[in-house]
Amino acid sequence: MSLVSVPAIYDGKNIRLLESVSVKSPYRVVVTFLEPIRDDTDKLRRSERFWASFGSWESEETAEETVKRIYGDRCS
Repeated sequence: MSLVSVPAIYDGKNIRLLESVSVKSPYRVVVTFLEPIRDDTDKLRRSERFWASFGSWESEETAEETVKRIYGDRCS
């Protein structure tokens, strides 16, 4: 089973997803309430902060060095 997380807004009655998802059948979901939204500016700022937390990782290593280090650290 694959897990998919999407940001959403709960308005007191309905949950509105903030991005589209491609599921074809009913899904069991878990809803986690993070914090209240104070106004539209706050909502936008939080959404931008959420998406800014994703991205590529920065390192001085080359991809080959990273892969070599990962394989070297494996215990099995």
